[in-house]
Amino acid sequence: MKKIKNLLLVLVVTTFALSGCKKYEDGPSFTLKSAKARMVNDWKLDKVYSIDGTTDYTLFFSSSSWELDLSSDYSMTQTVDGVTYTGTWAFSDEKDSLKLTYSGSTFSAYILKLESNDLWLKDDDDDIQLHFISK
Repeated sequence: MKKIKNLLLVLVVTTFALSGCKKYEDGPSFTLKSAKARMVNDWKLDKVYSIDGTTDYTLFFSSSSWELDLSSDYSMTQTVDGVTYTGTWAFSDEKDSLKLTYSGSTFSAYILKLESNDLWLKDDDDDIQLHFISK
């Protein structure tokens, strides 16, 4: 009987641990990879949407290119329309925002989705969502 109670307790605790709130609004419910392991990647801008995700602005950015290469040592290379910037990247304390620092400038964006092949950022300054895919 005691074994059954212990097993039931383990099942209940495991269920609550695995069904907790998702870290990112559109991110995975459960992943074995850390946020850093998923963030370290070579990204390219794929889609641009309004802040609420209802309007597709990608056509307006079709002549632009934005590539973002994030390394495990927190260095980064960003190429926008052929101009390359080097700098650093970091998570916020809660790992819910990404901060890029380069050439005396800082870009911060809220992370909506972080998977191995998808990175969605919300840029409140420009009222847009930036959807990156792995290169």
